[in-house]
Amino acid sequence: MTWKKYAEHINMHEYVPDIVVIEEEHILHKLYADVLSLIGLAVSHGFKTSSEFIEKYQFDEPRIIIQHHTLLGVNGFELLRYIKEKDPISYVIVLTAAHHTKDQYMKIGADSWIEKPCRMNVLFENVIQGCKTINERI
Repeated sequence: MTWKKYAEHINMHEYVPDIVVIEEEHILHKLYADVLSLIGLAVSHGFKTSSEFIEKYQFDEPRIIIQHHTLLGVNGFELLRYIKEKDPISYVIVLTAAHHTKDQYMKIGADSWIEKPCRMNVLFENVIQGCKTINERI
């Protein structure tokens, strides 16, 4: 599917959420923002650590949250618990190379789990699913 086709899927939804990225690598923040902008989505917030996210993030509207597993501060499992407790409507995608974590994340409540490295079409498909799911939840 082309980027244009992915963008068409996004525009079909009433509410198009912003995206929050929690990832310690600045280059990955930029990559996700650049690639997702191709399909009309904006990365509105970027956090390098889970502690920074907990301290500064406002749960004021549902968003797609892409989080890494290995984070400074609270570990990825605890961060997911925190997010789901504060905002069960947001859609959380765990993006990590730690393949052994999938079952635990899904039990805790991750909406999606993607193994790094991943193809951008996999990220697009998961983000589109996040848009659909958030629209069903609100």
